[in-house]
Order: sequence, then C-alpha cells, then structure tokens
Amino acid sequence: MSDIHMEVDDAGQVDSSPGTPPPPPPEDESLNQPKGKTIAKPTVSLAREPGKSLLPISRVQKIMKADKELPIVAKEATFLISLATEEFIKRISEASHRIAHREKRVTVQQRDIASVARRADEFLFLEGKGSLFSWFDTAVRR
Repeated sequence: MSDIHMEVDDAGQVDSSPGTPPPPPPEDESLNQPKGKTIAKPTVSLAREPGKSLLPISRVQKIMKADKELPIVAKEATFLISLATEEFIKRISEASHRIAHREKRVTVQQRDIASVARRADEFLFLEGKGSLFSWFDTAVRR
C-alpha cells in the first residue's frame, strides 16, 4: 500500500500527494533535557468566577453535615465558608512557600506549614493540645 499524505490549505482545498511522508510529530521538549534536570512547570492561576467557589460546594456541604450540631445550613453560608476556606488555604500556603524559599527550597514541606502555624498570629488556633501539627512535634523530638 502506498502512503498518502493529505493536507488542507486555507481555501479548503485538499492536497494529496502519494508517497509524500507525513510531517514529523512535534518534538517533546522534555526529551531534549539532560537526565536528572526537571523542567519548571508554568504556574497555574486559578481565577474564581463571581458567585462561584474553587472548592466543590457539595463537598463543603458534606463536611458541614458531619457536624450534628448544625441541623440546616443555608446555601449562602456554605458558599461563605467555602470562600473562607479558600482564603485560609491561600494564606497558609503562601506563608509556607516563603519559608521554603528563604531556605532555598522549591518544595514546601510539612515542617514549613508547622512553622507557620507556630509563628504567625493568624494561625495560632492550629497549635495546642491535639492540634493538627502534633505529628510534627513528635517527629522532631525523636
């Protein structure tokens, strides 16, 4: 069988020429990189549409329904809690990233988040007996 390569030009005309090999596939830039080197991925900026949350509302509702003290929660309240959660995640991740950057690291580690929870006043509620970061305290003491 002969290879047939067909191209469509701007006018919509089909150009088929038998025996012409198809164009090579686009080269993957990662194949040209030396082994062991990672390529920096472009940062993705999530933009929230007005009136919508980046977090799935159904998941936020499910978490809120797990609290037996809340019999009914309005949609507006769920939305506001979702926005507050987004803001919390944004602030703690930015503060943790600054610590990792100061230590000349690209990856944020658990100890960075625990350090933010200990040092920043706005995250002091995360500390204390039975805190979210008690695993860090025990790991450091070993």
